[in-house]
Amino acid sequence: MNVSYIGDSAKYAKGNGVQPVTSMGGMSKIHVADAAASFYANLTHEDRIYLAHSLKADGMHLATDAVENQSLFFNRALEFLTAKAYEVEYEILPFRNVFPIINQGGAGVKEITSEVYDFFAKAKVINAGGKDVPFVDGGGKEIKYPVVMWGIGATWTIQELQGFVVAQRNGRARYSPEQIRQTAALRGVEEALNDQAFYGLPDAGVPGFLNNPLIPVGVVDVGANGDTNWESKTADEILADVSGIAMTIWVNSKMRERPNKLLLSPSKWNYLVNRRLENRDISIMTYILENSPYFKSLEDIIPVNEYEGAGYNGTGKMSAYVKKEDKIAVEIPEEAQSMPVQQNLFTYILLWYAYSAGCVVRYPRSAAHMEGI
Repeated sequence: MNVSYIGDSAKYAKGNGVQPVTSMGGMSKIHVADAAASFYANLTHEDRIYLAHSLKADGMHLATDAVENQSLFFNRALEFLTAKAYEVEYEILPFRNVFPIINQGGAGVKEITSEVYDFFAKAKVINAGGKDVPFVDGGGKEIKYPVVMWGIGATWTIQELQGFVVAQRNGRARYSPEQIRQTAALRGVEEALNDQAFYGLPDAGVPGFLNNPLIPVGVVDVGANGDTNWESKTADEILADVSGIAMTIWVNSKMRERPNKLLLSPSKWNYLVNRRLENRDISIMTYILENSPYFKSLEDIIPVNEYEGAGYNGTGKMSAYVKKEDKIAVEIPEEAQSMPVQQNLFTYILLWYAYSAGCVVRYPRSAAHMEGI
């Protein structure tokens, strides 16, 4: 009789009271395999570890642990791929919804020029000879708005295109390298145009809507609690603030301008929706929409992320204005355009450009800012 496992492993098996597997001329291979399986099944986890190390030291290999970790199916076979692909969602850029957009001039424009004419005339009582008749006067001037050129680029390699073909063949391709880069590039242009509309480009002498020096800026009145922020004010005081900014535009423009849009931060917008009037079961927002001569629907009172903490010392800010393209508008002579694809060795290059003058304010008295809310 010969012991099947030789060396320290066989000694270990005998020492633990386990019958070693033997080989006899009359025993079939199936019986030997059964005996080996029975032997291994009676070992503790610690015994199995010791046995595996002993066999390795003897130059042998035991695959029982590997067999235990095997499966009839690979993980890939048990994976379900949803039919819909999802994209990361970024904040909504509000400038196209908030301001009228004007596309005129085209690529290459460096300035947008508007001619503004004024007239001076007033009749008066004259004497019989008519020698003191007043004569009218008038004239015009040009106002120039600088235009800047925006640019952005994207690259992808021949290896990425080849990988896309392989992914398509395996049914795993969602977007091509060009599609992914183009989506990112166009988003980058839109973010730049949005920032220019609200904040301008101070280094280039281009103001934005929030910091245009021609638009009047004021601070809301202090409430009974000694503060200007809405959280410490009564509902009536908040209503007075909203009515006050609209009335300021109407009065200062000699009733020429009637504001129809109000911008404020999402937190202040939400406050108007949820804060109730004293002794009445309606919100401040509902009361405004039902009674204001300026703002008639929720589309007229717009929450904008750019207004969060935009006032002095991080306070709230709101703006009222007339939404009409000849008053205030974002001038984009040329929307984002792509150049022909270029190739440099194994890399493809695609460039985009756009031209914009930002937020152009032709009638400053058609808008007003109030801070401290």
